Amino acid sequence: MTTQYLEEADQLADRIMVMVMVMVIGFGMGWIFLVLGMLVRTPMTVMTLGFTILFPVTFASNIMVDPDTMPGCAASSR
Repeated sequence: MTTQYLEEADQLADRIMVMVMVMVIGFGMGWIFLVLGMLVRTPMTVMTLGFTILFPVTFASNIMVDPDTMPGCAASSR
């Protein structure tokens, strides 16, 4: 019974850390695009640069590929 409680506590801590990590990454990305928007003159250029930066990120996620079929270096991050 005690080990089950510890496992649930570890899962909760992991979930909280994931939420914090997502918030930090989102905050950082927001600031990157805010600075980009201040440096570039036209909104269309900002959108083009933003898309160019974020497009490869979609292929690094596991939304398109099952993590079990990924190479070892990418599958270890699941």
